[in-house]
Amino acid sequence: MILKNFRRKEILKSISALDKTTDNSLKEDLSEQNSEKNLKNNLMRVYIGDEIDFPGMHFDFMERHRHIGSGLKLTEDGLILTAYHNIKDSINNWNDRSIDLEELEDRYYVSDQQGTKYSIDVGFLAAYPEEDIALIKARIPKSPEPVEFRLTEAPLERNEDIKILRLNNRRIFSQTSQIIKYGCSGFVYDYLRAFRKPTVIVSDGFLTSSYEIETFAGGIFIKDGEFAGLALSYADRQIVGARVPKIVDLIADVVYYLVIKE
Repeated sequence: MILKNFRRKEILKSISALDKTTDNSLKEDLSEQNSEKNLKNNLMRVYIGDEIDFPGMHFDFMERHRHIGSGLKLTEDGLILTAYHNIKDSINNWNDRSIDLEELEDRYYVSDQQGTKYSIDVGFLAAYPEEDIALIKARIPKSPEPVEFRLTEAPLERNEDIKILRLNNRRIFSQTSQIIKYGCSGFVYDYLRAFRKPTVIVSDGFLTSSYEIETFAGGIFIKDGEFAGLALSYADRQIVGARVPKIVDLIADVVYYLVIKE
């Protein structure tokens, strides 16, 4: 696990709110429709890294940023779940105390579905690199309340339908896929490095039948209105997902080390 927090006191209330996002018992009155609506409304766009050119490429996310993906806002003040490989190459900069933090935060930000941009607090990062999942903190000027949605608790079954969502240029793109394998390992490739070495080898995820790959990293899976996993780009041209129990474990570790243990 990677866990760093240069501004621990500022984030404690956010972490306490984060703990409530994984407790379905607090959301017994939340309907399937409202749970799915809240998941969709809290999809974010994640921009990481320096501006670079992609000669000859004409993808719709040509904002000239190094990594662009999606993320799910878990608390109203900006704790966001995303794919670890979206921020992996920038971690050395985040750890470099010789670089001014405000300068770094001009280069890393998220945007909501209205196009409003919020800088990323590079003083905080939590991740399970082996599962390709990470928590980052955007500076959203709201109170630290949990976003309300339900989580899938039962394992996903082979051939079950599952919905995949991502945010691209303020629009939500959705498609239906099927589960091929659950609780399996897989290679995850960065979209911009599709024909190079795998970025991450996920040790315990799931594989879907979907072949769409463009900017899906950090998108979400929904099953019957419930959060069912995080999209991690693709393996062998099929989208890999991070399982809900692994995401819950990451959140529990963050709460333990930053709130309970302290």
